[in-house]
This record gives sequence, structure tokens and C-alpha cells, in this order.
Amino acid sequence: MEAEDIQSADDLEAWLNGLPDDAERVKLVTQIVYRQAWTNLARLSHQLDYVKGARPTLMPFSIMLFATVALYQSAKIVNHKSLELATTQVLSSLDRISNADELNVYLALYCILKSASADTQYALSDTDFAVSKALIAGRNINPAAHSEKELFLSSYTDHRNIPEEIRADLRRFESGDILLSRPLWAFDNTHLWPDKALPSELLSRFPAWSVFKDLYENALNARPQNWPLLTALAQKDEAFWTGTDTEVLDRIAEVMEGFALSATYNGERIEVNPPTQKLMLVGEGALPDDLGHYARRKMRRAIDLFAKKLSNQYNPLTDAVITVRTAIEDGENIPMELFDACGSATRMVATLARSESIPRPEDDPLIGEFVQILREVAAYIIANDPKSQETLARRNAIEGNNALQVNARVINITVGQIVNVSEGALARELTLNAKDALEKNPESEDARDGAYKLSGRIIRALRVLRESAATFKEFKELYPAAIEILNNPQVQQAVQVILKYLSIG
Repeated sequence: MEAEDIQSADDLEAWLNGLPDDAERVKLVTQIVYRQAWTNLARLSHQLDYVKGARPTLMPFSIMLFATVALYQSAKIVNHKSLELATTQVLSSLDRISNADELNVYLALYCILKSASADTQYALSDTDFAVSKALIAGRNINPAAHSEKELFLSSYTDHRNIPEEIRADLRRFESGDILLSRPLWAFDNTHLWPDKALPSELLSRFPAWSVFKDLYENALNARPQNWPLLTALAQKDEAFWTGTDTEVLDRIAEVMEGFALSATYNGERIEVNPPTQKLMLVGEGALPDDLGHYARRKMRRAIDLFAKKLSNQYNPLTDAVITVRTAIEDGENIPMELFDACGSATRMVATLARSESIPRPEDDPLIGEFVQILREVAAYIIANDPKSQETLARRNAIEGNNALQVNARVINITVGQIVNVSEGALARELTLNAKDALEKNPESEDARDGAYKLSGRIIRALRVLRESAATFKEFKELYPAAIEILNNPQVQQAVQVILKYLSIG
């Protein structure tokens, strides 16, 4: 029998039994159950009555996270204590379920959990396998049944036709396709559910829901998942997943923030200056004094070339010279600030030369020497500062997108609020970073560098404000402003925009 000929649950069972390898049969069933669980969970999310508060909970989505890591990566990655907790939660949920569609979702989740909890990735017991077959056959399950035996027996009370998406998956399997690399909804049913998206009411409940939105949409469209983030969450123990949805989502948000901090490391940190109760920028990867003096001395030599010449034909270079001078005077020995100033000034020269506002560097000895010195300083910093090397590698690893520019309004509002409680280089640089990130061509190096620093500094500043608000007695003057900023919905939205820019949320 071929997949095309399958019409009933009995046909499906006969087709499955015809597979020569037991492990292959169980693997196929588990994959189809996983794909159907996503389909049914998404549909169920739309069916529930939001007005009456019958919203889907986080638990089934967290199980799909475990299942995704187990099926695509390895079941050994997933914390088994968390799997045991999820299994207990699923079984206890059967007592309250009266909706047959919801029960089917939970039964599928149960089968996935049993599979992921086994020593081998796809090992299911005979009972689990039978329940899985019944589920993918589209048979109704009696909500009154609770035990594995009852679930198994009641799964055969109704023989409906096989859903078309199951038959399509089986055809793909016959042709040698890898099911987990295919989008969900293998056949065209857009007339039933045009966008196939999760309900916006669900996603707006808490920002960290974005993890599960991305998880579902990547599975839906067969896009790569954010494996580092999903793996980190799947490895969390049962204490992490215990509590109310809000408590768990708060913990997920902390993990996401940690990824954002790591992704935007810039050789600096943000602290509160106790005397002024203002946020300030502090360098972490300072160059040794002799190396720092050398870099600054070379940069001063570069701008001294035009010390008395900016009023003539070299006037267009004023902004480039100011950029280098500001870094020398205000960089507080932060290597990446010096590096970026050299790069930015060099790009300014190139732009001016292309527009014929100044001679080309190769045609003008002073401009040529200016560019050469700045390139030497940039190369020198990277060669001698490991933290700058690390920062540059992380910056280059960010693919980026236009999320910051599309949401420029909330980003600018957030920058303004942070600047109001900042001083020195932080207040000044945040404004400049926002200008570069939001107003320049997003594909340009200036925009990418600005977006990197802007994202990291906003996330770090908000974290320091949150920590400061928790220690009210120590930061009494900063406390009211910190609370106002942290509770501002536009600031919270800006955080989500930054996570999106970093491909974290």
C-alpha cells in the first residue's frame, strides 16, 4: 500500500506496519505527532475564548520547546527533571479538559514527552505508539479517559478519514523527504486559516512570549531555529519551569537579556556614579598605558595634519577631525571607541572623496597620511587588545535587520529617558549611537556599529536601573526616575525591538 491509497485509520496502521524497520516507524510517527501537535496547538489557541479568559497556558508551548530541541538536536540536551515535571502537568491537565481538540493536543504532548524522556531519541512504549498512531489518524479521544490503557482503547472509538496533511507528510516520507525540514501544513489550506499565525492576544500578554512565537513560526516555515537560546532554555531544571506563567516568563526574559548582553559586549560596563546618582560608562578592556598613549599620540598626529588648514580646501574634513579628537579626549581609554573613531573618520574621507568634495587620498599627501595613520591605529588596537578582538567578532556575527529604524520613535524615546539619568560619555555617545543607527543607511558600517553599541548600552542601562531600583536606600535620588523608565510601555517595547534586531526575540 502506498501513502496515496491511505483513507482510514486501519489503512494507516497497515501502512505503518509495512515499514521494514521498527525504529524508522517509531521515528516517523513521533515526527508526525510533533508536526500535528504544532498545528493543533496553534488552531486551539485561536479557538479559546479570550473574553472569558480561557487562554492557552505556557505549559504546552514549553513542551513544544523541549520537543523541538529533542527532535532536531538531541533528547540528551533537555533537562530530564523538567521533562518529568511537564509530563506530570500534562497528565494532571486531563482531568479538567472537556474540549476534544484540546485533549488531542495534550495527548500529542504526552507522547512527545515520553519519547524525549526515553534513553534513545525515538523510543516509545507500545501503548504510547498506539496512542500516537490514533492521534495522527485523526481519531477522537474520549475526554473521560485518563490512564494510558484507557487512552489507548478509547482512541479507537471513532474511525475518521486521515487528514490530508498527514497523507501529504507520508507521501513526502515515501519520496525520501526529511519531514522535519518541511514547513507545517504540507497542503494548501490557506482558505481555512490565511496567516496561520498565533493570536496576537496571546503574544501581547508578555514580551517573552516572543520566544514561542519565533519557535512556532520557524517550525511553520521551516526556518532555522535560534538553537543557542532554545538549548539554554531546554537545559533549565524544573525549578525554572515551576510557578505561574508570569514567573516563568520573567525567568525566560532574564535568559534573553543575558544573550543580548553577551551578543553586544563592547569592552565596557555601565555603573551608577554614587555622588551624582547618574549612569556612567566605564571601560573594561583598557589598553595598557604605554599602548593607549601610543594610539592616542598617533591619532593626535593625524588631526594635527589639518590643525591650521580646515578653513581652506580641507574644510569638508571637519567632522572627521572632530570625530577623532572627541575619541582622544573622551574615550576614557575604551579601546573600541578609539577603534570606531578611526573607522568612522576613514569612511567619512571615502564618502567625501567619492562625491569629489575633497581630493582622493592617493592624490593628496595630507589626506593620504591622515587615512594611513588612522588605519594603522585601528589595526594596532585589534592586534593588541583581546577584548576588542572579541567585540569585533561578536559585532560581525550579528546579521542585523531594520527593526531599530522601523521602530525609531520608541528607540529615541528610550534613549532620551536614559540620557536624562546619564552623564559624561554615556549621555553623549547614546545620542550619537542613535543618530548613526536610526538615520544612516542600515547597510552602512556606521549604522551597524551604531546599532550594536546602541542596543548594548540600552540593555545595560536598563539592567543597572532595575538593580538600582531594587536597592532603594542606596540610590534614593535615582529611584523615582528608574521606576518611571522601567514602567514605561514604550521603553519595554524598545527592549523587544532590540531583541528582534539581535535575532533573540
